[in-house]
Formats: sequence, structure tokens, C-alpha cells
Amino acid sequence: VGKNQTDALRTQGSVSHAGVLRRKKEDHGMFQDPYKTVCAACLDRGVLELRTTQNGEVVGMQERFDLAKGWMLVGREDKKDRFTLVRGGQPGDDQEFEETVTLKAESKQEAAQWIDKLSQTAQWLADGGLSSPPSKPP
Repeated sequence: VGKNQTDALRTQGSVSHAGVLRRKKEDHGMFQDPYKTVCAACLDRGVLELRTTQNGEVVGMQERFDLAKGWMLVGREDKKDRFTLVRGGQPGDDQEFEETVTLKAESKQEAAQWIDKLSQTAQWLADGGLSSPPSKPP
């Protein structure tokens, strides 16, 4: 994130992004689509919220992944339309992460946008985003 982008993030107060993501079901059957759970997704003030949808209607519970509370982004080099959020453990450790959620976008371009926004949000949080109130534009 460049200086101009960082300043823009501070001015906005956070990074916002919304769209549709598919959540991977970890215990799927052999012939099941592991990404059949479609979710309305919203990233705001460091929290990614997912709400299950069916036929375009929000029907399921809301899940929250707060990047300020240990959730980290792990990109996928093998499949560019997917990314994973993990919590517990550190990248490079031999231990497994305690919690993982793998998400798939509708396209590689959409996944790149999500990864970019999540990375910007992580940087915003690292720069003290939530601890300082958003600055108001003049």
C-alpha cells in the first residue's frame, strides 16, 4: 500500500467492499460441490461479515471474521479465485491453524479485489486504524 492509498484509507476510516463469496464446506461428500454455500459478503471497519443466501435471499446466520482479532489472509497461488482466512498459529509454523475459512469468488478478478481490500484493511489495522478515529476530510 502506497502513501497516497494509506492516506486515503485513513481519510475514509476503513476499507469497505461488498459482494458474493462461496464458503467452502470442509466436511463435504466426495461428489458434493464444496463451495455450494453462497454468501453475501461485506468488509467494513476490519470485519468481514458473511450471510448465507439462497436464491438471492439472505436466509442464514451471520458469521463475523474480525481482522483485528487475529484473522489473517492467506492467498492461494494454485487457485487464484480462492483465498483463506486463518486464526491461531503463525504462517510457517508446523502446527495447523486453529480456525480456517476458505472462500471462493466468482472470478479471479473478483478474488483479486477481495484479496486487495483485505490486505489494505490489514495494513489499516496495523497502522492503528481502529484506535484512532477516522479523520474528517476538510
